[in-house]
Amino acid sequence: MNTESKMMIGLLNGIIPASTPLTVQTEIQVLELIGIVKDPELVKKMKLLTSIAPAGTPTTLHGLFQLIGGLMHMSSRATNENHASIDESLSILKYMPDVALTYGTFIAICQTLLEFHNRHHPEAHGRHQHKS
Repeated sequence: MNTESKMMIGLLNGIIPASTPLTVQTEIQVLELIGIVKDPELVKKMKLLTSIAPAGTPTTLHGLFQLIGGLMHMSSRATNENHASIDESLSILKYMPDVALTYGTFIAICQTLLEFHNRHHPEAHGRHQHKS
């Protein structure tokens, strides 16, 4: 996980209690803030989703993975390994009951995703470098 993501998660953890029920609007803002979704086109699509979802719509475990899977399938940077991993997660989830997520559960999932990315893309460690 890069330094910027760690700092942002630390700030969020300081202002959002772990037991806070998560809404779709907050979910999407956090995914962008902590760097899970960086592609400007995908961020634009996520923001459009927030304008469509009714205010206060709860984030669910299945919904989170469907959102990430959908964004990944739209991303030109996603690898076959990424697709296989999210497809496997979605197939496992279909046998589990769906649950509303709290901020604490959600941020733990996000940290795992960021750590997984860092293990498989060590060049991404440290501050995110923008290419010109």
